[in-house]
Amino acid sequence: MRLRDRLGLWHYRLADDWPWRALARSAQRRRRALGPLIERLPPVAVSDDARVEVHVLSGDAQADLGVVSSWSLLRFLSGASLVVHSDGTLSGASQARWRARVPGVRFVSEDEARAASQRLLEGLPEVARWHARNWAAQQTVDFSACARAPRLLSLDTDVLCFQPPRAVLDWLDAGAAPARWNRDLGTRYSAPLDVLKAATGLELPERLNCGFMLTPRFGRDDFERLERALRGMSRAGLDMNQLWSSQTYLAVMAAHHPGAAALPAAYDVRRGPTRPDEVVRHYVGMPSVRFRLFTEGWPRVFAQAGLGDAAR
Repeated sequence: MRLRDRLGLWHYRLADDWPWRALARSAQRRRRALGPLIERLPPVAVSDDARVEVHVLSGDAQADLGVVSSWSLLRFLSGASLVVHSDGTLSGASQARWRARVPGVRFVSEDEARAASQRLLEGLPEVARWHARNWAAQQTVDFSACARAPRLLSLDTDVLCFQPPRAVLDWLDAGAAPARWNRDLGTRYSAPLDVLKAATGLELPERLNCGFMLTPRFGRDDFERLERALRGMSRAGLDMNQLWSSQTYLAVMAAHHPGAAALPAAYDVRRGPTRPDEVVRHYVGMPSVRFRLFTEGWPRVFAQAGLGDAAR
C-alpha cells in the first residue's frame, strides 16, 4: 500500500471510524425500536405506465432500510414505479413487507437480472467479466438491463428524501435526460482522475456518487463505450475490480452524455447532523455518518408521516 493510501486509511480510522463505534451500536438499537413503525406508514401508489423507474438493490439485511428509503422518495414522485433487485437473499416475508407499503412494486430475482444482463453484454467481454465478479455491477448493468421506463433513478437503501425533490421533478419534465447525481465527499474512483483520463481519454466528472443517481436507461451503445474504456484501463494495468469500480464506470458512461452534472448542494453526501434544508441525504457507510440514519433520518421521516410521537 502506498504511503498516501496508508495515511488516508489512518485519517479515516481516526476521524470517521473509531470515535463513532459506540454511537453506531446504539443506533442499531434505535433501528430495532423504530422498526415496527414501518408497518404504520401509509401505502404510496406507483404507476403502471411510469415515466421513471426507481431501482433499488437490496438483500434481507437491508430490506427495512429499503422500504423506508423508497417510501420517503415515492411519496413525492407521481408517475413513478419501483423496481427492487434482490441480491439473492431477499425473503418472501421482506417482499411482502415492501409490497404492503408500496403496492405495485416489481421484484427482480438475481437469476432474472443475470439473464437480462448477459443478453445486453453479449460480445462485450471486459464488461461481462467485471459484471460476473463484482456485486455492485448489478447497479451499473442490471438496472438498465431490466428497466421498462426510459429514465431511471438509482436509489441506495441508506438514502432518505425529506421534501419534494425539485431538481428531480424538473429533470423528469425536461426533454433531455442527461445524468444527474449527488456529490460524494470526495472523488472516489478506481484510480486518480488523471490516470483514468490517460487510460480512457475521458474527462470524468468529479465526486460522482451513485447512491442517488438519475440516468437515461443505458443501452447497447453506452455499454460498448464502457467496453472501450475498460480495455484502455486494462492496458494501463488498473485494477478492474477495485472497490469503487462501479462508481467509476457510471462516471464513464455519464461522461458520454452532454449536460451530465451534479445535483444541487441540498443533495450532497456530507458529514455532521442532518440539516433542515436537506432535500435528500445519503447516509453513507462510514460510522461517523451511518448512525444518523436511525437517530435523525428515520425519526424525521416517521414524524412527517404523522408518527412523530411514536418515533421519539
